[in-house]
Amino acid sequence: MKTRTEYVRKGNLEALRQEITEYQRFRALTDEWIALSIQLSKLKIKEKNFVTTQAAFLAETESERGIVGSQGFPLRAEEIASQGSIPFFPVVLR
Repeated sequence: MKTRTEYVRKGNLEALRQEITEYQRFRALTDEWIALSIQLSKLKIKEKNFVTTQAAFLAETESERGIVGSQGFPLRAEEIASQGSIPFFPVVLR
């Protein structure tokens, strides 16, 4: 980074130092914001990949268990029971 030197009058010195301090704080906060933004993006990607993987796993296990029909839709309880894998007991609600 290129440096720059300027002469400043004594009356303006304190105000200039304060501006430099505020600029340094601004840079630090900007760097922190960028780092947090990158971290958030990585977490969003990780979450999306997890949800996609989890959905694929559940779809695979459901089809292995016969819970998903040939059209890819979930079977109703009666259809699952008719396959003999899970006993079906109809419940009458009053």
